[in-house]
Amino acid sequence: KARGVFATLGEFPQGARSFRTVVCNHHSQPSSSMRQNTSMQRFGLVVHLLSVELRCLWLLYLSALLFLSSGTTTLLLFLRPTDVAQWCPAAKCRTSMQALRSCLQHGAFSALWSLDPNFYDLGQSCTEFHGDNFVGFINFALAGICLAVALLVVGTALKEGIPSATSGQYLMFTVFFVRKQALLRAVMWLGLVVMIGMMISVPFVVFFAIPLEVLDRVSIDRLQLVLAMLKTLVPSYATVFLVAWHLKDDPQMAVDFTCFVEPGIEVQRTWKNFLLQTNRECLEQISRAIVKAKYGDYEKLKSLLVTNDDKTMKKIVKRCNPNVCIRKASWSDLTAELAKSFLHESDSDESEAVHSAEH
Repeated sequence: KARGVFATLGEFPQGARSFRTVVCNHHSQPSSSMRQNTSMQRFGLVVHLLSVELRCLWLLYLSALLFLSSGTTTLLLFLRPTDVAQWCPAAKCRTSMQALRSCLQHGAFSALWSLDPNFYDLGQSCTEFHGDNFVGFINFALAGICLAVALLVVGTALKEGIPSATSGQYLMFTVFFVRKQALLRAVMWLGLVVMIGMMISVPFVVFFAIPLEVLDRVSIDRLQLVLAMLKTLVPSYATVFLVAWHLKDDPQMAVDFTCFVEPGIEVQRTWKNFLLQTNRECLEQISRAIVKAKYGDYEKLKSLLVTNDDKTMKKIVKRCNPNVCIRKASWSDLTAELAKSFLHESDSDESEAVHSAEH
């Protein structure tokens, strides 16, 4: 009997539009070929995880990075007098206001990658901090958290033995169960704390870090500067924070997808879907097809799955009951439970076949 259904990234025929499905026979296929096949599956899984499933994480970090740079540039402009020649020795930065702002933006972005509170770059970007450069610490904290989340997700997927990027187990694991990992949830909450720290860092820096002589130079008090900065930056920072807050929520589906943890369920994925479609979008598409199949229309569901014989379709529709939420169980408990159920159904099917033959 075939031991499993594997989707590979290799061995593509010319012009193939979807992943080639290979049914591997454990007793006849050479072990070296099987190992190579498994390596390609794992490689495809890691590529999809990092480039598609975690793209919201990278975009969130990029947004936070740009907002930090923009906020730092705005603060530097607030604290500089109108006589640019007094504090900006770089001639290229004094040709226009846009040139000056570009120089300060370059200096603020460089400060993001420095842990020196007294960072300065007067010769190139007319940027100077007075013991108040904390954006570097915030940036490295966010980068470390994003890297930790990526390593945790990829490591957990490989540890749990997820077979391929087209398996039902992979869809279920990434959309539902990986979010329930205690360590990952702790890291995600830590990221939210850092995002909150990013939002309150402006009042903190203004009230406690900026020297009084710097404020006197531009004739502004601390409260006025805080209000001006909040008016400028809060909408952008709030947007980033709300996106991060939304990412912590578990998705809600109209179908119970726990049957997709069973081995052998593979989805059809074109190259376009592999590079662009998230697993959540894939499950939402399948859930709509299951609802249609519940009322007799199996065509859409068959087009989305590799194993699409009538018996498998009816089993999936029967188990994936519409309007039933995903049960809150651990990954290991659910896979063990479904494995027992799968074996029991296989034995029942064989017994029925024998009984029919004898009859």
